[in-house]
Amino acid sequence: MTTTQEQRPYPVSEDTKLAYRCAQLRVALDAAEAERDRLQEELDGLVNIAAALKATEASWKRDCIAAWEALATAESEARRYAEAYPQGSDGRNTFVILADRIAALGDTHD
Repeated sequence: MTTTQEQRPYPVSEDTKLAYRCAQLRVALDAAEAERDRLQEELDGLVNIAAALKATEASWKRDCIAAWEALATAESEARRYAEAYPQGSDGRNTFVILADRIAALGDTHD
């Protein structure tokens, strides 16, 4: 059975209705503000994660560049060592093969 104004034992004033509606809106506003705060904390966490990933990426790039520079140095040194051996010798051929393999690593990177 539905309750109507006539079935209530006492009349409800417009002020009471307005106060009740204001209280409902305040509860809704508090819930919305709590959700906003929760989402802001989540966003702050994601921003921190993104910053950490960016720093890690920069570190990886520096490490990668250093590794490629080390490979270039190793290739150059292998060719220099190869020149210290007579043409066609096992020593020379070994260092030439090493230098060529190191150079091939750089070719696959590009």
